[in-house]
Amino acid sequence: MRQKPRIIRTILLPIVLILLICMSSNEKPWIKELDKNGITIYLRDYQGSQFKEFKAMTIVKAPIKNILNLLTDFKSYPKWVFGNKNTIMFEKKNNEDFIYYTIVKSPKPVEDRDLIIEFKIVELSDKKCSVTTITLPKYLKEKPGIIRVKQFIGTWELVKINETETLVTTQCHSEPGGEIPAWVINYMIVTGPYETLGKMKKMLK
Repeated sequence: MRQKPRIIRTILLPIVLILLICMSSNEKPWIKELDKNGITIYLRDYQGSQFKEFKAMTIVKAPIKNILNLLTDFKSYPKWVFGNKNTIMFEKKNNEDFIYYTIVKSPKPVEDRDLIIEFKIVELSDKKCSVTTITLPKYLKEKPGIIRVKQFIGTWELVKINETETLVTTQCHSEPGGEIPAWVINYMIVTGPYETLGKMKKMLK
């Protein structure tokens, strides 16, 4: 009877290894699209979507605490987040978990988009901070004339370099909904994070 756990482990270990290999093989490789003014943008295909995922990186001359303060100052988003028309915090669950509403302006005749985002700090230390952002499309009734973004997932990662510099990485994929050609979104997906990180750096000078 004592041999059963060993037998189960022997059977399960190869299965787990196969699953891990399959999961890693489903991730598409990142392709560098832009490297300018200290900001690097990568894109990759996202499984099951015609829209690409982005990862953007830069070094910000500010400590983690200052950057996190800016990220949680949601009313400031129109000043530095690309395309942000208005942002309102709806709920503060605690010091690590927030829900906010945001409107993203679109060029005419395309309708504006809105999102309800749960912003959650999942790791925080002197050396690193990790944030997840996911959409809550049913949290608020949809508004006429605005397209609700129902699929959105993103992350922020802040890693301390020294007392005055932090490596900032943001990653995101979304489905904008409505009628927008994929090539338009995939073009703007480089401009958006580039402008956002550039303005973030200026805000934190």
